[in-house]
Amino acid sequence: MIEILRKNYEELKLKALKAFQSENLEESLYYTFLASTFAWFYHFDIWFDEEIEELLEKIGKKLIFIKNIKKKLKEKKDSENILFITTFLTDTGGHTEALKLWVKILAKEIKALYIISTETLFKSKKTEIAIFLKKYAQLKFLSKKEKYINKILELINIILKISPKYIVLFINPNDVIAISAISALKSILKFKVVFFNHADHVFWLGRNIIDILVEFRDYSISVSKIKRNFSKKHLVIPLTTDIYTRNNFKKSNKNFCKENKTISISIGSSWKLISDGYWDYFKVIKEILQQNSNHMHYLIINRPTNFIKNKIKLFSPEIKKRIKFIPGTSDPLPYYKIADFLIETFPVIGGTVRVEAMALGLPIIFIQNKFSGFFSITNALPEKYPFIAKSNEDVINYANLLINNKNLRLDLSKFLQSYFFKKFSIEKISETLKDLFRMKKIKKISENKSFKINFSTNILESTDYLLKFDILTRFLKGL
Repeated sequence: MIEILRKNYEELKLKALKAFQSENLEESLYYTFLASTFAWFYHFDIWFDEEIEELLEKIGKKLIFIKNIKKKLKEKKDSENILFITTFLTDTGGHTEALKLWVKILAKEIKALYIISTETLFKSKKTEIAIFLKKYAQLKFLSKKEKYINKILELINIILKISPKYIVLFINPNDVIAISAISALKSILKFKVVFFNHADHVFWLGRNIIDILVEFRDYSISVSKIKRNFSKKHLVIPLTTDIYTRNNFKKSNKNFCKENKTISISIGSSWKLISDGYWDYFKVIKEILQQNSNHMHYLIINRPTNFIKNKIKLFSPEIKKRIKFIPGTSDPLPYYKIADFLIETFPVIGGTVRVEAMALGLPIIFIQNKFSGFFSITNALPEKYPFIAKSNEDVINYANLLINNKNLRLDLSKFLQSYFFKKFSIEKISETLKDLFRMKKIKKISENKSFKINFSTNILESTDYLLKFDILTRFLKGL
């Protein structure tokens, strides 16, 4: 199967290369997009492709030459501006939360922040994330042009106008527009590229243009070194949250009635709940509710999905009454506030959810997936914590203990909240982020005791397991 997928990938790449040789730049970009999307969606042990990135650079430079853009380069002036480039803006998810925090923190330090989205996901640009970002930065969406070439040229002109000192990439793994434009300008201009590796578990474009690679966990540094052969400057900036500072944190919530019941919650994307044959989220939740008649479970998912609905339909009427499916919310805070503990999604956990729960002092049943480090390892995992589940049975047993022991929940709450503020508070992460853009030496940042990189060659990954999960995910996303 892996060889077949690799062959399909190489065929798409060959079409991209041939189209370029025929000077059909648009067709070359189209097949480059297809090839990189294919490599993103399916694991077949290709984590980067230098040849494709070189192709995108050649296309960008050819467009600069054709449009005689070099004249504008002479007019460029140095600045302290920072330009963020993202592919899509969405209202929910860890990627969105990280982008919001970076922008909010840097807005206090940098005179001019700019954000460009290369694609528009929604018909309306007045989404929650867009409204939020406009408070701190100048936000612009590239025009809805059909051709990749036109979008690349538009982005090149925007970069020339802004004249950034740094370009910070929060892009999707297949963003040929951003990579082509930046690759073409990088050898001419003096900006540095900071790459936030939010998609660390898959193939992505951008390796060749990175000056500083920012990971959110030590584990990903190991993967980038070994799998992507990345040897440039790197830095770990762990995930954090400011959820405990929000204005509505202390407000009471009258929409929920606990009815003397304990409540557990899970928060995340639906694909993180797909059974891999070992982990079975819905079987576990059903068993917990069957064993505890005075317990409720809330499942908060970023958007409605038939996959979830079909799973819940299989529950008995009595169990259905005690599982609440909440789709499409962008504010999980009210649900954290009513919960007695969090059950992480599995087989894939949510890194941002993990630190949010810690910050709010919510006891957690952590998940440790022995088949993939990507699916459960983050820096925010206390080694001595007693409730790290390695199986479905562990989750059930730990849930039963937490449901029936209020004092235990209180002890865990204090421990996790203290752990968060000691290691991952927004104040601590803010200083590291500010140092990065104050031009301090990366070596000095990396040696910060709070964020020291623990490089290891022990990568816990099986291509077969990752590919099996890819196939399950693609199939169920179609339901």
